Amino acid sequence: MKTTPSRNRRAVTLLETMIAVFLLTLIVGFTMRSLGQSSVLRARAAQRAELALVAQTELDRLRREPDALTSGTRTLQDPAWTAGTTVAAAAEPQSPGVWRLEVSASRATIEGLAPVRLVTLIPAPEEGGAP
Repeated sequence: MKTTPSRNRRAVTLLETMIAVFLLTLIVGFTMRSLGQSSVLRARAAQRAELALVAQTELDRLRREPDALTSGTRTLQDPAWTAGTTVAAAAEPQSPGVWRLEVSASRATIEGLAPVRLVTLIPAPEEGGAP
């Protein structure tokens, strides 16, 4: 008896189908997990960039107004900042003619996000300004 061409074709077995579905499920699962992690990392990077911008703005403000410097640490709040953002600014005389400025920005609502800390040295204010 002669076989027809359709009988010579090999069919996909149930085992092969199950393996293909399993591999496809693994690939989709890993892809979804990677996308989820990348979106979390992107959000944290954006939040950290915002904190860095707030800290840099406050540091620039302190540099522009050296006569208003007083020794010690102040905590700053601004309604324009995102809720929960706190900035601590410290100014200390380092040596004759030099002040050390440190600004630290943090957000209480974000877990696992380290505060942004910027430090710089500036010339001491002219006489008649801060001690």
